[in-house]
Amino acid sequence: MLLDLSAELLEEIGSKLTQIDHASLRAACKELGGALDRLFFSILPLRICQLRSEKGVNILSALATGTAGWSVYAKALHIVPGNQLEMSKSQVVDLSDTEMHDLFASALGTMRNIRMTSWQILGNDPRWARNAICNCLGSLPYLDELQLESRGIVDFAFPKFLHLTKFKIKGYHGWSYPSEQISQVITQSCLTSLHLDGPGEWADVWSRLCAPGSSIHLTDIHTRIVTPDLFKYLASYAGIQRLTLNFPDGGSRNSSNRLADTFFDTVLPQHASSLVELSCPAGYESRWSFGPHNLHAVSQLHELRTLEMSINAGEFKTIPPSPTTVASGVGVVRRGIDVQIIQSDIDRAVALLLQAVAALPSLRELTILAADTESNRNVRAGNGIIHHTSAVTEAIVMAVQNFSANTPSPAIVNAGDRKYKLKPVGKNGTMKEGRSDAELLTYGDLTQKDA
Repeated sequence: MLLDLSAELLEEIGSKLTQIDHASLRAACKELGGALDRLFFSILPLRICQLRSEKGVNILSALATGTAGWSVYAKALHIVPGNQLEMSKSQVVDLSDTEMHDLFASALGTMRNIRMTSWQILGNDPRWARNAICNCLGSLPYLDELQLESRGIVDFAFPKFLHLTKFKIKGYHGWSYPSEQISQVITQSCLTSLHLDGPGEWADVWSRLCAPGSSIHLTDIHTRIVTPDLFKYLASYAGIQRLTLNFPDGGSRNSSNRLADTFFDTVLPQHASSLVELSCPAGYESRWSFGPHNLHAVSQLHELRTLEMSINAGEFKTIPPSPTTVASGVGVVRRGIDVQIIQSDIDRAVALLLQAVAALPSLRELTILAADTESNRNVRAGNGIIHHTSAVTEAIVMAVQNFSANTPSPAIVNAGDRKYKLKPVGKNGTMKEGRSDAELLTYGDLTQKDA
């Protein structure tokens, strides 16, 4: 019956399936294979370490000469280092670096319909491959999204991107990123979305974005490092829609408090009428967490659909360590310091947050996290670590379960590993569907079948 359908309808059906399913259907018969070619070849993975193998050179040659036939279908290009062990087992073709560069560049040049490229870069990637990729990326006429992930020191020249709207960079400690070149890429494009995840303050980026003459007003920002330069840029315009500050931290509680006050007092109000997603849970307890000090700022986010914030636990006391448990005959010792949280403090903080979000008409999802104690800032592991966030998370779950209200809210609440939704309570104390205005509402656990 499938073969009675048009190629267009088969392609539409295939769009709902995975690439593994595409491979299975393509192997069934020639007609199905032809109908699904556009989908199957829409994502092209390339492993750098295998390009010099006999198989890799054959693939590049087929692409470069056009005999492959399917390069025009590629919309997403994923470039990864690959497994060096696999390369050692492959038959290496005796081509010079110049010949490999030219072949690789010719192959990449045939994929003119690429919309998105992700590139995992290693410091020991061959220079010929790196240069070929950079030259290709700058010539792709429809490239809209670029994702870079780098480990180690990387030295190469970025091309100029005329149509780029989404730029994601992920680096790791020890990565020496070319901030000047990245800043040029950002300011010379049409960016609307920027994700910066890695070490460094990205001062060059934010200062260029808010320099006189800059017209780039990002609507989507994701970053881990919060600085005055970032806030200066955010305060220079209005209209951001998605903002993720991944566990913002100033290096100390006082510094974090100052940054948080600047954000909630001067930055957030600029975008109150446009924000639909906000995530800013504190790395360590500070004024980044929700409380009376930022209640007004959060309450003005009437277009917000998803919100992720933390709460502070306040005082806690240490308790005797948990007893040693035995698993498969091996003793397991829980290291660190166990603590007991004052539940009433958490109840008040959670209740204030739940009451606030009930007044946000567009909110559909709230995630409540536990901020870590400042005492854990310079403690990595071992007997000195305080089991703070786990204890606070348990208290948050309890607080959500204990909360009751008369005002309905459609928002799903995420606490711990559970999801909750407001439901009316019947006379016997059980949850039920539907409600009258006089009935009490409490959060039912959606992860339980009878909730």
